[in-house]
Amino acid sequence: MKKNMLLRCGVLVLVVASSPAFSQSMEMTSAKLYIQQQEWDKAIHWLQEAVKKKPENPEAHFLLAQSYGQKGRFAEMITEINATEQFDKKEKYAKDLKNYRQKYFAEAFNAGVKAFNEQDFETAADKFSTSAMLDPAQIGSYQNLSVAYRQLENNLAEGVPCEGCGTNEHEWDPAAKRCRDKSTGDYLKFCCCPEAKDQLANAVINMYQTLIKMEPDSVMTYLALSDYYKNKKQFEQSAGVLSEAVQKHPNDARLLSELAITYDFLGKSDEAFKMYEQALVNRPDNKDLRYNYGRLFLMRQDYDNAIIHFEKVAEAAPEDFEANYNIGISHLKIGERLDKELRELNEAVSKKKQKPDTQKMESMKAEAKQHFEAAVPFLEKAVSLKSDQSAVYFNLAVGYTRVGQGEKAKAAFAKAEELEKEVDKEQQN
Repeated sequence: MKKNMLLRCGVLVLVVASSPAFSQSMEMTSAKLYIQQQEWDKAIHWLQEAVKKKPENPEAHFLLAQSYGQKGRFAEMITEINATEQFDKKEKYAKDLKNYRQKYFAEAFNAGVKAFNEQDFETAADKFSTSAMLDPAQIGSYQNLSVAYRQLENNLAEGVPCEGCGTNEHEWDPAAKRCRDKSTGDYLKFCCCPEAKDQLANAVINMYQTLIKMEPDSVMTYLALSDYYKNKKQFEQSAGVLSEAVQKHPNDARLLSELAITYDFLGKSDEAFKMYEQALVNRPDNKDLRYNYGRLFLMRQDYDNAIIHFEKVAEAAPEDFEANYNIGISHLKIGERLDKELRELNEAVSKKKQKPDTQKMESMKAEAKQHFEAAVPFLEKAVSLKSDQSAVYFNLAVGYTRVGQGEKAKAAFAKAEELEKEVDKEQQN
């Protein structure tokens, strides 16, 4: 996030000369007198009257914009700036209008940075919202505003008691995205309005969508919006954002990775497989992608491919518990599947009273034994990395049993049962 954005602007020159196209009215004369005296409320009153009489007078609109700016009424100031530009055919006020925008933009933006650094996110949001209104082309306002809104949303989610709301009724101002007192119109803390939480969520999303329109090629903005949806467990929306981004950036590994993980969360394994494959082409050494890809194979009971990818993770990170454990599990599953097939084959041969294919059966038996033997060291490694997991001890006990290490199997079963009892005891307490 940008920390500062200081803009230099020229000295603002007060224009008081009357426009040749308009005779000096009593309203304009009174307004200019009050401007000289810096009595801005009275100046605004007379300028409003002047505009009612001659709405096409650019000088009246210009001076009204100036007066609104002095009072901090920036939305009204922008309206008058637009009106001035509409009627100022000779662009007499163009330079001064630009200076007004720059001056107040810089003040609001830097006040927002200061408030954010002080963790006053309400003020920061207000100031960045103002700077965005004053200069819609400055992307920094929207970036900082999205972060300020997210911080406010987090604070509301924590349920901290709200103070300073007063006793009057409050309402949400959708235009200003603020909570205000119904009777006085004064703005209050966001937490004073119950609907603020949902409204802030919409505001965050709108900010990111605005940023995407301003910088359609920004991968980081797509990732930020996707992450926001994902944190709210709105995975369909996250997938939609990432799919749109991937269409623009089909080879970006970060987008492919995040989309694969999102599809994974949604249980869309076919789409996830495709995305993981594409992502790994660009990021073959990414252990998390490799692990998740292997996990999908494991879930599909494709244990051979699961082992291939988990072993690559373990080669890069030998102390990775999950990789070691899943390699051991996969070898056990293959061994058990071969053992089951062998039993079924024996039963079929016996039932049909046929001569068994001894060579095939011995080969299957040997292959099963190889997988059981391969499983044990990985499960032992997993136990050494996490010694409080009953499931790991149980599967290690199975492995020991399969390779004929009865005493070790007995000890591992006992440890698994002990850990299971500890878990049950904690849950009862």
